[in-house]
Amino acid sequence: MSDILVLRARLRKRDKDIQQAVSNLKLEEGEMADMVRDGFRKVLIEMGALGKPVAPITPNAARLVARELMLNLREWR
Repeated sequence: MSDILVLRARLRKRDKDIQQAVSNLKLEEGEMADMVRDGFRKVLIEMGALGKPVAPITPNAARLVARELMLNLREWR
């Protein structure tokens, strides 16, 4: 939480346009932290320091994987 306060303080000193946008949106601390984290992640990916995040598995994809596993298990027996 203290990190968020430091971030807010730094935004107050500089970047008045960002400060105004944040205050107009009335973001919660968690939402603001998520935005900062996502921004860091994006920059790290662009720099090549971090791999692209894996997309979450969908229910349909989970069903297909389960079906494939069951078919393989039946063939193995």
